[in-house]
Amino acid sequence: MTNSRVSILVVDDEPGVCWALREFLEGEGHDVRVASDAAQAEAFTAERAPALVFLDVRLPGETGIDALPRLRERAPNAAFVVMTAYGSMETAIDAIRRGAHDYVTKPLDLDRVKALVDRIVRPGPVDSEVRRLREAVGASSSRLVGTSPSMQEVYKRIGALSRSAVPVLVTGESGTGKELVARALHDFSARSTRPFEPINCAAVPEGLLESELFGFEKGAFTGADRRREGKFERADGGTVFLDEIAEMPSPLQAKLLRFLEDGVVERLGGSERRKVDVRILAATNQDLDARRASGAFRSDLFFRLRVGEIRLPALRERAEDLPLIVAHVLEEARCDKEIARETLEMLQGYPWPGNVRELRNVLLQAQALAAGRFILPEHLPAHVRGFTADASSATIREFVDAFLKSSGDAASYERFLEAVERPLFARVLQETHGNRALAAERLGLHRTTLRKKLRKYGLERGTKSPDSTR
Repeated sequence: MTNSRVSILVVDDEPGVCWALREFLEGEGHDVRVASDAAQAEAFTAERAPALVFLDVRLPGETGIDALPRLRERAPNAAFVVMTAYGSMETAIDAIRRGAHDYVTKPLDLDRVKALVDRIVRPGPVDSEVRRLREAVGASSSRLVGTSPSMQEVYKRIGALSRSAVPVLVTGESGTGKELVARALHDFSARSTRPFEPINCAAVPEGLLESELFGFEKGAFTGADRRREGKFERADGGTVFLDEIAEMPSPLQAKLLRFLEDGVVERLGGSERRKVDVRILAATNQDLDARRASGAFRSDLFFRLRVGEIRLPALRERAEDLPLIVAHVLEEARCDKEIARETLEMLQGYPWPGNVRELRNVLLQAQALAAGRFILPEHLPAHVRGFTADASSATIREFVDAFLKSSGDAASYERFLEAVERPLFARVLQETHGNRALAAERLGLHRTTLRKKLRKYGLERGTKSPDSTR
């Protein structure tokens, strides 16, 4: 039970949600009232201002988001926590910009609710990292999709870091959407009207990368027939995104470090020094800390780039987002076809070593092959069909090849195990109808080990305890 007893208002038109929150919060020692729409909530706040309001986004009549500014006027000292079953980045940003202290996604995690309440009613100011999203501006052009807890954390870190100009290191496997995160950081920042200049350090030849970044004067090298500004000058006031930063040559690492310290650009072949205001975002799919330890990457540059850090989860770590991503990709491609249920099940059973990028390519290929209304399993590539239908040696070789190709130098034994373990556990749980005891026996694992694995891969929901079948 919390040390402070406070007045809490729950605004939701779902009786089950209201009942659950009321029972839980009253059990924690708080006074709880319930409203079913914005008008009733406004009347309650006028009658007695609460200390904390849980406000649903979708309400009958006026939405919770639209009512939020007016409710804050009536209860200026209250903390507002927005509840939503549609936890997109845009919803989160909009809620915070209109005055919410934080947000939670449905179905509600009561442990998270308790942590929020404890933090808000504790003496001293509320220190929610999401509060800093209030100054985020504009609408996002990002194509990041997902409502899983891991993606909610990504959205919150984007919002928190978009307010400042500190360098941010974005990490994650190939195909997870690191450039989309960088673009979102730019779009929600005060620099959103200024240029966003991306460059892939691995795609530009070593001899040209420095000139691409810093520019050059006429005659600086063979073929330099005119003066040209580099990325840093063109992005003045905006953002430069250095993708695959681990591939940057050592001499250029030293020059980048100097630029991060003084913000001064000197073109190749020139002597003029120009001060620019540029935010640096970087990304890598490699273990940059390990490369630093081995001497392949400068330690001082590593720490300078990693002032802020965002890790993107692999698709297999947020498999619950897959149907939403499928729908988004098909909508983006203006595809009028539908995914057959057995096709979606096949997609969910594949571990996606190439992550969202691989899924997108598979879907675009499949919709092009589908002549009728539905995208069927036969429209999927053989390695996707084969992985779920028949674990033959040829299929496994195809999967290994796909994994190595998509992972590049960052491939690892642990990551490969993660890629194959999740679909294995999911399939065994399906066969045992969610019974953990039977699943552990089928896999030859101790129940505690299985429980940890299920938690790791987000497969705990819907599983049955050992006593559930008795």
